Amino acid sequence: GYNEWLPTNNHAYDFSLGGLFVANRTFETERLIIRPYEMNDFNDAYRLIYSDLEVRQHYISGLQTFEEVREWITCRTLHAKHGADFHAWGVVCKADNQFIGQVALGAYANRWTRFKDNPNPRYNDIEVELSYGFGKQYWSKGYATEA
Repeated sequence: GYNEWLPTNNHAYDFSLGGLFVANRTFETERLIIRPYEMNDFNDAYRLIYSDLEVRQHYISGLQTFEEVREWITCRTLHAKHGADFHAWGVVCKADNQFIGQVALGAYANRWTRFKDNPNPRYNDIEVELSYGFGKQYWSKGYATEA
């Protein structure tokens, strides 16, 4: 119902998405469950995304250690619980309940767009980046688009 969309405190608003708190929510599509990261996702995330050079070349540069991935997921999990505006979600296949990848929304400053009337802006626009990373065996199945 309507009440489940109401935030419990002022920190729960995500104004970029119409005032709805989405970081700690779970979403479902026809084939996928898109949910906040869980602590038991470390091994799968590292194996499928962060330790595979072919996956990482399209998603994030350089390899990260298992400990760095654990810290990143822990940080994202805590941010979601405390009302962060941007977040990463684990993606799970409904058919077998297997972790298959992640999708994320992240803020970054656009430093490369320049206009003739203002070639050196004092401030840079903040933009939102949508990113995703899936294990190779899950490529070309439409999961990134669906998520």
